[in-house]
Amino acid sequence: MHRPLCAVFLAALLLPTLLAAAASSPNARPADRVYRNGVIFTADAGNGTAEALAIRDGRIVYVGSNQGLVSFVGAATVSIDLKRQFLMPGLVDGHMHPLEAGTQLLKCSLNYESVTIAELQQRVQACLDHEASQDPDAWLEVVSWFQESMRPAGVKTSRATLDVLKTTRPIIIRSSFGHTVLANTRALALAKITASTPDPIGGKIWHDASGEPTGLLEDAAYEVFSSLLPKPTDGQNVAGAKAALKAMSRQGVTTFLDADAAAEDMAAFARYGAPEA
Repeated sequence: MHRPLCAVFLAALLLPTLLAAAASSPNARPADRVYRNGVIFTADAGNGTAEALAIRDGRIVYVGSNQGLVSFVGAATVSIDLKRQFLMPGLVDGHMHPLEAGTQLLKCSLNYESVTIAELQQRVQACLDHEASQDPDAWLEVVSWFQESMRPAGVKTSRATLDVLKTTRPIIIRSSFGHTVLANTRALALAKITASTPDPIGGKIWHDASGEPTGLLEDAAYEVFSSLLPKPTDGQNVAGAKAALKAMSRQGVTTFLDADAAAEDMAAFARYGAPEA
């Protein structure tokens, strides 16, 4: 069996336009770092590949064959053998909400997995048990629930699904599609959602045959929780920024645009990137 190629990413966003210049630039001094024996995707018009690449002062100065790389190697040059691994320019994401995403990575998560009722209960209970010293009145927010993929197909959930868990804490579970929340009875009570609560404009409160809320809330109906859930602390925001950058790094995203960067979001990334005193 062939070993799968491992993707290696560089923040070389202008790689195609640098190829010709890099190949012909005079080698005044050795490169700081070189990569050889790779499958280097150049992102040029022909989707070509090369074997080797050299970087000096943070810029690509050579892309080509292993043979042509020799003159760029000096005594202090760091040389990396890619061993036929794949190397490509870094990815740019033009629309993200990175702090929100990073913060979610730190919450109790169902990881978009297809689960049964029992499995969902086990996963949420495990999060509760992990936070055994947590304030009994503290909210538990569960994310990445793939509601439409629960097993068996068509299975229904309600507040009773969560009420059997060993806790008195208010719980909400957020659907991965962002339109539905499942709340336990304690959460509904704190939100003052009862049988007589009308549907808000742009939202829906589901009710059972007796008229009681089932715990399933759609769109504007669960916005009430925004004022009940505690706002993240500065430390939690910084941890979210760190988690977001780590996840993007693993996937080769080297540049991103925050589509709605609040002041606290910018502050979190700035604090994470600042040197320690």
